[in-house]
Amino acid sequence: MIEFLPCYLRTMGHEGHYSNNPRDKGGETYRGISRVYHPGLQLWAIIDGQKWRSEFPACLRESAILAHEVEKFYYREFWVELRCDQLPEQALAAEVFDQGVNLGVYDAALYLQAAINLLNKKGALWPDIPEDGILGGRTLATVQGACKKGWGRKLLLWLNVLQGAHYALGRKALQEALKKRSEYGETFIGGGWSDRVELTKT
Repeated sequence: MIEFLPCYLRTMGHEGHYSNNPRDKGGETYRGISRVYHPGLQLWAIIDGQKWRSEFPACLRESAILAHEVEKFYYREFWVELRCDQLPEQALAAEVFDQGVNLGVYDAALYLQAAINLLNKKGALWPDIPEDGILGGRTLATVQGACKKGWGRKLLLWLNVLQGAHYALGRKALQEALKKRSEYGETFIGGGWSDRVELTKT
């Protein structure tokens, strides 16, 4: 059974607590949630109600109600949207969820689709799926089938490769490159090239 809580706690390890930096276009932020982009959440009323305290914002860490509101937000907006509980492996669910939080739901789904297509040896192992950024039934079925065949580790690896490329090249450049990728590359990505991008063991 795929569990939400371990994935959530892992991702929260990357998120800060309270900040309100005027140079941050997201404005007031708590646990990675921007008030500019999510102004209607109940958690802002909880935070506002604590601002009179001399120990603010450190006191926010003591609020179980606030912690619950944050967890509900991430469950609803990312775990459910990306159908992570239907992914076949815990590590894969953790990565897709984390990329959804970090890069956005569309990009996380798109990179999962791109990774599964890159690994299929030009359709010899399983058919290509549309790269539309929507994690629907066809994407889930293809991912589940690939993992049953033992491709979960390499799928996770290439998800991380694409995330790194997103950081290095930028979103637009990477997604344009994915549309123009070569058949030559796809011939080898499912084989020896995957071994070469594994972490070197010493």
